[in-house]
Amino acid sequence: MAEQRGQRIVFVRNLLATLRGRELAQAAKDIAVETGLEHRPVADGRGVAGIYRRSVMLASGRYVVLDASQCRPECRSAM
Repeated sequence: MAEQRGQRIVFVRNLLATLRGRELAQAAKDIAVETGLEHRPVADGRGVAGIYRRSVMLASGRYVVLDASQCRPECRSAM
């Protein structure tokens, strides 16, 4: 992810996005194992609907766990 060039260290492009993605993927995997719920990623800017279960604080930011499995039909159509 980085290489040393003389006295300088040069990081690869999109390093923060890569690390954020890895952290989020691992947290999602851990939560899926813990809860038995399937992780369904959402694209940036997309709306979501579901029942709030908990918040998760990671180094890359704060996230919430939503459970859409018990959501009413009109709630599901919003996803």
